[in-house]
This record gives sequence, C-alpha cells and structure tokens, in this order.
Amino acid sequence: MLLFYLPVGIGCFVIFGDEIKDNIINNLKDNWLKKTVLVLITGHLLTAYNIILNPVFQGVEQVFNAPTQLSIKRIILRGSVLLAVLFVAQSIPNFGPILSFIGGSTISLSSFILPCVFYWLLCKQSKYNM
Repeated sequence: MLLFYLPVGIGCFVIFGDEIKDNIINNLKDNWLKKTVLVLITGHLLTAYNIILNPVFQGVEQVFNAPTQLSIKRIILRGSVLLAVLFVAQSIPNFGPILSFIGGSTISLSSFILPCVFYWLLCKQSKYNM
C-alpha cells in the first residue's frame, strides 16, 4: 500500500506544493489528460459501487425477508438504500475533511496494524508456534 500511495503523494506535493486541493483531479488543467482521468474514475466508481453496496443490499433484504429472485420488494428495498445513500451524500456539503479522517484512520489500521494483530493471534492459536 505504501508503494502505491507514497509516490502519488510525494509527486503531487512536489508539483503543486501548498496549492494542492482535496481532490487531486481538481489541480489538473482542463485538457485531454483530465478528461481521460475523469472517464476512468467514473468507470471505476460505477463498477465498484455495485460491488461495495451488494453486502448492504443483501443485509437489508434479509432483514425485510425479501425473496432471492427479482421482485418488486427487492427493487423497492434497493432503491430505498440508494436514496438513503444519496441523501447522506447530498447532506454533507464538504466531504474532503471527513474523507481524509476516515481514509487516514482506516487505511493505516487495515494495512499496518490489523494484519500484524491477526497474524499474532493466528500464531498464538497454532500448535506450531512460529
């Protein structure tokens, strides 16, 4: 993770300095590069959004006993979840500081601390202590 994020962070700071914005894309000039980045990011978000929200959809469907086949109840439940996400997204005027806090705390926790803790717990349970 460090090999992916550190060069981007250092490169952007070297290029833009203190003028860097929350969203690095906003620092780019309006040309073909920025348009290409926006198209690729949009494609990524459209495909990843379905994958990320699928467990939420399934949990809500399980709570409300929705059938596993396509039905009006599933469509209404999934639409309600999407409307709730849309409401929360539109209710927060400036998402940059919140995203920085959540990203900074969860990325470091899930990349550096939790793998060590889980490995330690697995070694502790193993009959072959390493």
